[in-house]
Amino acid sequence: MFYSAPSTYGLSLLDLVNKDFEVPGSLIANLGSAVIKDESLLILVRENLAIAEAYGDQRSLKYQLETWPLAHHNQPSNLGIHNRRPLQTHVKAYEDFGPLQSIDKTCIYLSLRSDEINIYHWIFEVLPRLRCLELMPSLRSIPLLIRKPLTEFQLKTLELMGVQNPLLISDGHSLRMKSLIFPSVSCPSAIHPGVTRWLRNALIGKLEKLTKKRRLYVSRSDSTRRIINEELLINRLKPLGFEVLVMTALTPMEQIDAFRAAEIVVMPHGAAGAHMIFAPLDCKLIELQSPQHLNSSYLTLAKGLGQKYGYIFGKKKRNGNYSIEVDQVVSMLERALSHG
Repeated sequence: MFYSAPSTYGLSLLDLVNKDFEVPGSLIANLGSAVIKDESLLILVRENLAIAEAYGDQRSLKYQLETWPLAHHNQPSNLGIHNRRPLQTHVKAYEDFGPLQSIDKTCIYLSLRSDEINIYHWIFEVLPRLRCLELMPSLRSIPLLIRKPLTEFQLKTLELMGVQNPLLISDGHSLRMKSLIFPSVSCPSAIHPGVTRWLRNALIGKLEKLTKKRRLYVSRSDSTRRIINEELLINRLKPLGFEVLVMTALTPMEQIDAFRAAEIVVMPHGAAGAHMIFAPLDCKLIELQSPQHLNSSYLTLAKGLGQKYGYIFGKKKRNGNYSIEVDQVVSMLERALSHG
């Protein structure tokens, strides 16, 4: 069941194991004039002509349009064809872009989606675009195009990467660009070893190494998809030297340093798993999976980084919450710790 579950990008582990699959590279393109639809991945280079690379690649485009119709404004539709059975498909229809704000300066595209406030999406779908600054240093003074003012965590990642470009904020407007530089991302970037290793080095390569080792349990007590018997689990983990983290209670650097020092992490699936990019390459991750939201994204990330990974399924309860077999977690932990 877990091996056939799709990741964030629609790829299952069986897809990766049983099929020839190549993660495409990325490109940097000067698109010239373009129109960008707010809160979407739509970039028009001519009227009614969009670039597929804004979605990653053709496979990712097809998956997102067909699988996430509400998020991408695709209404299930029947297209009538003369004397034939109607074609069932999703039609992407934008009735109105709203007033277009004109930008008369050259900008580098990062994102006009609010989704990027999510740490996972920010790290793996936005930050890889910034490699263009390394490949083309002449771009280091050109404004980066974003939707809203950045969070403390987002600003910290740019600081760690040495990015000093000015930021141009669209503030929820669709844009008519005079000149748009578009750096695409490898898709899925989180399973591209070259991307993840570059990201890791760009983010923490210049930081002083930490010597203290920490054992982390990351709680979702402040979010959805909670573990209802978490207190029982924590009571078993603390004697084994685990500390409990609630990520929203930590500063960005406290979050990053906690994972930089981690020798083993136990956590329910969630965006905080993206912090494994900061963890040592010999760190171990035990991920607690909701039976209703199976996702293999962090397994593939761990494999690309060389980190060891284990998973345990929970049992469905209500409101998206679930329980975990505590003895099973402790048993897996003991095996992981005993094997160094």
